[in-house]
Amino acid sequence: MATGPALRQLASHRAIHDGAYGEAKELTDVLAQLYEEEREEDCLNAAKALADYMEERLISHADAEEE
Repeated sequence: MATGPALRQLASHRAIHDGAYGEAKELTDVLAQLYEEEREEDCLNAAKALADYMEERLISHADAEEE
């Protein structure tokens, strides 16, 4: 996988990490709120969305960094 220029520039790379952190935090907060409200089906959907996000965005970015 070829890396883009954003991975080579500190400010752009930091923005990628900040954005990923913000999205993961937001999904985690939604998941926690749904759990507290005992909304089981919605909680499971939010957990799946968080897992999908981590697989698709975070892991692919980490793989790009390793290259």
